[in-house]
Amino acid sequence: MSEELYVYYKLDPADLPAVREALESARPRLPAGVDLRVLERREAQVKEALTWMEVYRAAAAHADLDAAQRIVAQALTPYCKLGRHIERFRLL
Repeated sequence: MSEELYVYYKLDPADLPAVREALESARPRLPAGVDLRVLERREAQVKEALTWMEVYRAAAAHADLDAAQRIVAQALTPYCKLGRHIERFRLL
């Protein structure tokens, strides 16, 4: 059974250059077979924080989504001051 991980968190807009650099430095270390997309929620009224969502999908059998999420979490920990919220879904 295939699963997907969804991880969302708030970021300070002032940290965006550093967050992008940290994310790009983590991508090459992701396990083989993991597809990662990073999304930003459009929040017209909220200027003090941005919401980002990471979507992890197994692009190959036995891809280690948990390991991939831990690699990115380690890189972004200094910027996720309110924590990272992880949701796990399985494909039906």
